[in-house]
Amino acid sequence: MASVLRFDDWETTLGTGVVSTDGSGNVAVGGSSPSYKLDVTGDINATGGLRIGGTAIGEWTTFTPVWDNVTIGNAINNGWYTKIKDTTFYRVEFVFGSTSSFAGDVMFYFPFADAETYTAAANAQVWCEDSSGSVDRYGSLYRWATNRAKVAVYLVSGSYVGADFVDATTPFTWASGDRLIITGSVRES
Repeated sequence: MASVLRFDDWETTLGTGVVSTDGSGNVAVGGSSPSYKLDVTGDINATGGLRIGGTAIGEWTTFTPVWDNVTIGNAINNGWYTKIKDTTFYRVEFVFGSTSSFAGDVMFYFPFADAETYTAAANAQVWCEDSSGSVDRYGSLYRWATNRAKVAVYLVSGSYVGADFVDATTPFTWASGDRLIITGSVRES
């Protein structure tokens, strides 16, 4: 390889490459044969964030969840999401307040602008927690439209387990302090 530019550490070992470039603009740190625009041999430390395509990796963006058939009132209604390459991870927490209510099947809008390009709402987990501690139910999301999904829980009926959509009385009668938590990930199609 013909280096266009090379800095050597002359104090430790004569001719050991510290930083090298090749003719195509690739840079090697701690080596002499870069295969990428930046090719580092060893650990990397940064005081700032890591970005891919301008998007920060591992940083959560906050948002206010949007719902259908929900009166938010004085509920705690928080959401977070982050995108890593073609996958978006999200978490929503809705804590019922004294002026909150559900009227019909609860629908959740995905928290990212390109939701219509995503596949079905796979990999979603729903957790419904009765504040009295007597009932916890788990479930999933069912893709309902390009940008939203119905919230469902698993219930036992006779000798089988089925899913039913969350509403004012499913999986229990919702009251102040009850929590609905949704976590999941979706991948661009």
